[in-house]
Amino acid sequence: MNLKLISIIGRRFARSSSRRGFLNFARSVAFISVLLGAASLVISLSVLDGFDYKLRQNAVKFTSQIQIHKLNEETLNSFPMVINVLKKNFPAIKTIDPVIERQSIIRSKSTIEGIQVKGIEPGYDIGDIRSNVSEGSLDFSNHEAKEIVIGKTLAQKLNVIPGDKIVLFSIESISNIRIFRLI
Repeated sequence: MNLKLISIIGRRFARSSSRRGFLNFARSVAFISVLLGAASLVISLSVLDGFDYKLRQNAVKFTSQIQIHKLNEETLNSFPMVINVLKKNFPAIKTIDPVIERQSIIRSKSTIEGIQVKGIEPGYDIGDIRSNVSEGSLDFSNHEAKEIVIGKTLAQKLNVIPGDKIVLFSIESISNIRIFRLI
């Protein structure tokens, strides 16, 4: 479109006529409506973009960006060798930590829930997770203690508080039942 034509249309739209009172009012209302609509669209998109950024930033705190699994859910026995190969070939990797994951059933006095259990090594860096603890602690009595940490939503579903006992059932083996103290 020609800039001269746009300029003519803009001047014609902006020029007021004393005999066209209602048209001037309608023109002003339309202009203000478009202005407010565009402003609200820009603001809402900015808020959603910020929310998306924060959501992605927090999601990475609780899961890894890369996971290595052996076929058929078997245990990866050669973990030290895999760490050495990864560190040698990919120097940009900051941390590598082993995690054992199993599907389980957790039971409190009043509720049963299916969960994904993650077991971590004692030296695992939980700095980001520690800052999100709202109740209880992440300090285990010792490495052999039968203590467990669960999220706030699961604690509310199970109706438990720190110090309560909960039972954990392994789905793979019915004989693998453990009682843990919530910390």
